[in-house]
Amino acid sequence: MSNTFVLGTTLLTSVILYLEGIPFLKDFFGEYDPRNPYDGIPYEKGTPAWVVGMQNENHYKIQFFSSIVKAVIPIYVEEKTKSGLVYLYWIFWSTILPLFFLLSFQGMCN
Repeated sequence: MSNTFVLGTTLLTSVILYLEGIPFLKDFFGEYDPRNPYDGIPYEKGTPAWVVGMQNENHYKIQFFSSIVKAVIPIYVEEKTKSGLVYLYWIFWSTILPLFFLLSFQGMCN
């Protein structure tokens, strides 16, 4: 029975992390129109992403759990590696903490 509880917490964490990857705010607010901070004129379509500052769609996502882990990871690490480390971190803790609690509770009941 306790293993299903650990499985449930891991499943809940996986669902939360999956939902953090969906850009909900893009549908709600529409396409982002970046403007040049110096003159207020919109950037042209051919402007590189590093100039605009929008290299991906992370500004459209609600990332509470992911941003906690990504804030500690250095900037030069690729985005896919960061996402993998986020999943590794949260799945590790969502497995270890309930398992530790349940095993100590079971030991106390014996």
